[in-house]
Amino acid sequence: MAYEVEIHGYSKDGSIVFNMKPSWWSSDRLIRDDRFKSFEVNRGYLDYGAILPIEEMRVLHENFKNDAKTGIYSSTEWQKIIKSDIEELDAVLYEKSGDYSKFSVDVNEWESGF
Repeated sequence: MAYEVEIHGYSKDGSIVFNMKPSWWSSDRLIRDDRFKSFEVNRGYLDYGAILPIEEMRVLHENFKNDAKTGIYSSTEWQKIIKSDIEELDAVLYEKSGDYSKFSVDVNEWESGF
């Protein structure tokens, strides 16, 4: 099975006002993180999720941002693809952090076809 990471940012009134699927975030590392709890949304698929405050999101982002400079993500082509998303997440978690009450990070299992 394959996994996809999705981040939702919530406003002070509880509305989702930010959504991103950061391809450079490691689903394997998140699944092993004790803050992430498993749940079944679609029969046969096990998803994981956590609700995190801004401070914990910043730590995750900085760790994964450093990883985004290594391995397959170090290529010029990948850097062109993920650069704007990394910058947007930087802005959300730092300059615009006052707009958010919390974040959810979901790791969704899906059928890759392999």
